[in-house]
Formats: sequence, C-alpha cells, structure tokens
Amino acid sequence: MNWKSDCSDSYNSRAIYWFVLLVLVLIPFVLYARTFAFDFVDFDDFQYIIFNEHVSSGLSLENIAWAFRSIYASNWHPLTWISHMLDVQFFGANAGRHHLTNVLFHSTNTLLLFLVLRQLTGAFWRCFVVATFFAVHPLHVESVAFIAERKDLLSTSFWMLTMLAYTSYVRRGGKGRYLLVLLLYTAGLMAKPMLVTLPLVLLIIDYWPLGRLQRVLDAKYLFLFWEKLPLFILSALSCIVTVVAQHRGESLAPLTSNSILGNTGNALVGYVHYLWKMVWPVKLAAFYPMPNHLAWWEIAGSASILFFITIVVVRMFQSHPYLITGWFWYIISLLPVIGIIQVGIQASADRYTYIPLIGIFILLVWGMEDISKRWAFRSALLTVIGSTTIVTLAAATWFQEGYWKNGVALFEHTLQVTSDNPFARHNLGVALMNRGRYLEAIGHFREVLLLAPDYKMAYLNMGHVYMKMGDPIHAIESYQNAIDIDPGFLKARRGLAKAYSQSGQSELAEAVLSK
Repeated sequence: MNWKSDCSDSYNSRAIYWFVLLVLVLIPFVLYARTFAFDFVDFDDFQYIIFNEHVSSGLSLENIAWAFRSIYASNWHPLTWISHMLDVQFFGANAGRHHLTNVLFHSTNTLLLFLVLRQLTGAFWRCFVVATFFAVHPLHVESVAFIAERKDLLSTSFWMLTMLAYTSYVRRGGKGRYLLVLLLYTAGLMAKPMLVTLPLVLLIIDYWPLGRLQRVLDAKYLFLFWEKLPLFILSALSCIVTVVAQHRGESLAPLTSNSILGNTGNALVGYVHYLWKMVWPVKLAAFYPMPNHLAWWEIAGSASILFFITIVVVRMFQSHPYLITGWFWYIISLLPVIGIIQVGIQASADRYTYIPLIGIFILLVWGMEDISKRWAFRSALLTVIGSTTIVTLAAATWFQEGYWKNGVALFEHTLQVTSDNPFARHNLGVALMNRGRYLEAIGHFREVLLLAPDYKMAYLNMGHVYMKMGDPIHAIESYQNAIDIDPGFLKARRGLAKAYSQSGQSELAEAVLSK
C-alpha cells in the first residue's frame, strides 16, 4: 500500500481502482466468514426473529403492515423488520444465512464509506485506510456478529447513501437530487433512529471538505441550516416516535434533575471510554453494567480530556480543517446513545460506535498525513504503520467475534471481563436453559438473585426451568416470587397458572388469571 495524498497521483490505472474496491468488499467476508456457522444469540435474536411471529412467518403484506404500524421490543424500525422478514423468507431459521446478510451489509457499508469520502475529498489512499479501519475494528464486532443489530448496519447504509446524494446535490443542485436526500434519510430513520444527528453532520461537512464556508462561524450557516430544515423536521419526528416506543417498552429511564446530572456525568465518561476502547480494544463485552457510582475524578478527568481536545481542534481548524469534521462527527453522532437520556440498563455498548468512530478515523488518518510530511522514507513508514495497525485490529476482531458463536460462549466471556453483572449471568442462564442444561441454568439464576434480589426475570425463567424439569411445585414458588416483585407481571401469572394446572390445582389456576 503506497500512501499518497491525492487521488489523481495515487493510481495510474482503472485496474488499481477496481482492485481496491474488490479488497474493501472482500475484507469483511474474509474476516467474518466463520460467523456463517454461528447460532442465534440468546440476547435479542430470539425476541427479534424466532419468537416474533410476524418476522418468523416471513414476508407478507400483513407482516409489512405490522412493521409500519406497530411498536415491538421498544422500537419502531419497519425497514429493519422487513429486512429480517426477507431473511426468513429466503433462509428460514438458518442462523448462518442471517449472519451472512449482516456481513453483506457491513461489506456494503465499507465500500460506501470509501465512495463517500472519495467523493468528498478525492484523497484516494486516505479514504481507503479509513474504510479499512472501519471494516476491521473490533468495536464493530457487535454490530456485525449480532443478528439483532441488523438495524445498525441497515441504517448506516442509508446514512452513507444520504451523504452521497447530498454531495451530489451540493455540487450539481436540483430539486430531484434534494428529494433523493430526503427519501434516503427517511428510509434511514425507519431502519434505526440513530440517524437523527445526520443533518448536523451534514452542516459540519459543509465546512470541510465541501468548502461551502470560508470560516466556521460564517453568516452563510443560517442559509445552510434553513436548507436542511426538512431534514431537521424528520429528525424531530423520529425522536418523538422513538421516545414513545421506548416509553411503551419501559426502556426509558425517568428524567429528574438528579438523573440528568448523573446521566451527564456518565455521558462525559462514556465519550472517553469509547475513545480508549478504540485505541485499546480489550475486554470487550456484550453488556457493560451501569456503575453504582462514578467518582468525581472520573467525571472531572473525562470532562478535562474532552475540553482539551475540543480547544485544540477549534484553535487549529483553519490550518487543519479536517479536525473540526472528524471530532464533531464523533461527538454529535454519539449524542443519541451517550446516555444523557438513559435508554436501557447498560452503561455503554460497542455497537454504538459503528458510525461515530468514522469521525475519529478521519481525524487520525488525515492527521498522520500532516504529521509525516517531513519524515524521511515517509511513504514506506506510513505503509508500515497503516498495515501493522490494520493487521493488529483484524486479529483482535477475529478473536472477539469468536465469542458470538452462541449465547453460552458470549455471556461466559462477558462474565469473565466484567464484574457485578447480573444481566449477563441471567442471559447465560437463559442460554443454558435453551440448550437443556437445566441444573446449570438454575445455578446461575440463583447467583443473579444474590446480586439483585428483585430481578423478576430470574424468578420467571427459574420457574420455566422447573416446569421443563417436570417440577411444578418449585415452579409455583418461583413464579410467585416474580409476582411479589411485580404484581402486574403477566408472563409470571401465566406461568403460575400453568404450574397450578399441572399440579392439579385448577381452581387456583383460574383465580390467578382472573386477577
């Protein structure tokens, strides 16, 4: 790989260009090929695909209508549901083929990222390196190896297509091209609302590399904002739908003045956490538990690091304009999932970096180009540094993806690299239960309840295990414990009624369901 700064000087034939495109397409397939033999993961895959009758029955007009009108699993993303339906239609419940589709999308996104950056900057080899980092980074394993994260991959495809259409609109104009931007952006929001920040990112690339402004705080920014008003309106509507969906699914934490302060502290630490994981991607987990308390020095230190980087970026924006785009791409695109408004019970998630880290990759690759200008043997050194980094990241990804082969392997690894993680232990119990390893599953459910005595799902699934073992008496006790925690827990009531029936207490079964 000969690192050059300009596309026109980077390759002398179309053959090299097409070879590079082929390499970018093939890297994800080579790296993730063994996922084609992986199983569904007992984490969301079953809820999304196997136990969702609208998806598991394949593509139909009725199921497509359901996808658009329904909120399921705390989400409204109809295009993602349709994508899963198509997989079932063609591949049935063959998990390996569902994984194949995910890898196909990751390969497509890698290629689209290269095409977007090349269209924006013309820096052929730098675009290639950024796209390769994107393809091989281990923080992206969750998005690719986790079938239920199809929404991440599909929405990113529309993110990239929207940027391609927007660049074409900026350079050529025309209502038709602008309409295409709106259509692609709308489709992206219907795949995953992560794209709500894209209009802000488009404002950033208006400065660099599109060069629509002479300086950052240009009066023309007002015009550029109004130009994107329809996009902002779509973004706002998507935010409203998402909040409603998360609220209905009981995934949205209540907002109070104390929680906002606490969430802001977590967000500051989260920004730095993701940067550190990008540089040192070890001990990656499927689920990072929320810490009980963050020390003041963690919050203050993270705030100081972010403030320092921002000051440096702003001070150097005229001489190094890519810094503004790279840094604020990262900051802005992480906003929906950084935790200021807490969704779910996780502290962070590797999948959240799928789009945001592109900004940091841009910053680092363009920065290395500038830093190395006076190096002797510059081209050779850059090639060695880039190739070594890519091979190291690819090796880390290969090892990390192995943990996603099934739910047991995934959550055993998660427990090894995290602590005080009842969620991961519960999911390990579920994975063991689904494989008929009932006594091991009960052991893990009991350990969950030692860590979190009010974990109602552990009692529920313990009841399920006892029922599978033909022990309705112990199942009754487990289901009743779940109901004591949450009297309105319908799944536990149904389980309790079934347990009463199997133990010959039909009157009690009817009484449970009548309440």
